Amino acid sequence: MAEHSIVQAGVTAEEAEDFNRLFVISAPKFVPALYGGVHERVNRNMFRYTGNILSYENTRFMRVDGESAGMIVAYDWRQNKSQQTKTTLLILRYMRTRFLRQA
Repeated sequence: MAEHSIVQAGVTAEEAEDFNRLFVISAPKFVPALYGGVHERVNRNMFRYTGNILSYENTRFMRVDGESAGMIVAYDWRQNKSQQTKTTLLILRYMRTRFLRQA
């Protein structure tokens, strides 16, 4: 029988890859289009920085037999309000000029 657990994400390269993979699976056409094709760079970097809504701090992974099978990114309205500016600045930082071309 498979072992299931829900765990707080850590800031590791492996978990950043899991975050990116699962984030893209959640919206396979929307995520690459939203980030102008640099979604892997944006997601990995957003995940590792604290104080933004896509941070590892707000992420929980569902593990099945030790492998990440799903995730939830959860935050309340206070966190959203307080972390929105840093989130936006990090997106701009990692999208670079692609952000301007998206507009």
